[in-house]
Amino acid sequence: GEVTADSLKARIASGKRVARYDRVHCRALAIYAVPDSLADVIPYYAELDSAGRAQGEALLRFVQEVVAESRARVARFPQNTVVDVHGGNHFIFLQRPPEVARAMRAFLSAGNRSARHHE
Repeated sequence: GEVTADSLKARIASGKRVARYDRVHCRALAIYAVPDSLADVIPYYAELDSAGRAQGEALLRFVQEVVAESRARVARFPQNTVVDVHGGNHFIFLQRPPEVARAMRAFLSAGNRSARHHE
């Protein structure tokens, strides 16, 4: 069944509790899991019936929109480094540890040099 309640989706989409990134002046690393397929968001997608797949497709679009909007807000600030890791979900640090560790090491080794944006 539906895992994320419509009320929670509406709250997330409304942006009422958006982080105040304009108040952060230190360097920051943002690693975004960018889902490329339904299987990235719903690993058991192949087991769903047609109604479940339709819900899954709607959920994928919703997640992609939330990620894109959040990423755009963070990327606006020059002190932020944004790294996209494709083919995963919220648990990207468990799914793709080498890429996440590589991004963290690159960010930390950059020290006080200017932030870079990665695609």
